Amino acid sequence: MHPTRPPKFSIEASHGELKSYLRARLGGLKSKCEDMTTIFKRTAHLPATKSFLDPTDAKLKRPLCTTELFREVVRVIVGPDRVEFDVHKGLLCDCSPFFERAFNGNFIEAENTCVELGEQEPEVFAIFQNWLYTRRIVTDQEGQDSECTIMQLVKLYALADQYRITALVNATMDIFIEQLYEQKIFPNYAVEEVYQNTRSDDHLRRLLVDIACCMAPIHQLEFYSRSVLPQDFLIELNIATTTRFRHELLKHVPKIEPSLRTIRQQKCKYHDHSGKEKCSAK
Repeated sequence: MHPTRPPKFSIEASHGELKSYLRARLGGLKSKCEDMTTIFKRTAHLPATKSFLDPTDAKLKRPLCTTELFREVVRVIVGPDRVEFDVHKGLLCDCSPFFERAFNGNFIEAENTCVELGEQEPEVFAIFQNWLYTRRIVTDQEGQDSECTIMQLVKLYALADQYRITALVNATMDIFIEQLYEQKIFPNYAVEEVYQNTRSDDHLRRLLVDIACCMAPIHQLEFYSRSVLPQDFLIELNIATTTRFRHELLKHVPKIEPSLRTIRQQKCKYHDHSGKEKCSAK
């Protein structure tokens, strides 16, 4: 005689009904009450019209396994010279919604298994490709891994931000902060590159303003105003330094601008938390 198939039920079911249902589905396996309570809480947000463990629910979509990540190779053509890179499709799609739509959507790139990034630099994409497989941000110098320059980090950050690769955005930000902390020199040569390739509310813009504000005494700020720097940066810096000067006059009010040490300790403030990966600074 075949065992009775447990009926479906909605999320409106009681705690006891949920325990009975799961025990029946698991072949009578005894489960601890606290485990059942945890499951009940996790599913409390689901609409009442959806049955528990509905496979069509996007939130229950299983992650890619290792074999799926390395199953298929696609081609990425980079720069005006059309430099070709062969990359595993699963890795690209897993880290970036842009590549996910390009290779799995109704686009010609999905049919040809090839995408063109004409505005990107091959040198920067090579750094990204290396990070994709190793999770290390380095550049190749005569066959040896070398530390990226500040300008390379800025361009890598812009690439990661454009294609919404949040894990790379945050990793690049961390290395950028570490290099500026060690060098203790404001990278005025990189400001224009940042402001040309990022949004107005970007974290890297905020970081540059904070660093400029905490590294330069009030009497040195004239240097920035005379430099060939983006107007938006100068406006944001002026607002920040004016606030700083006002707080320095009021001795009983603490400064709100961070030091380089504080910036280094609080990297999470400059991270993008919209991605699926957990922030490394938390």
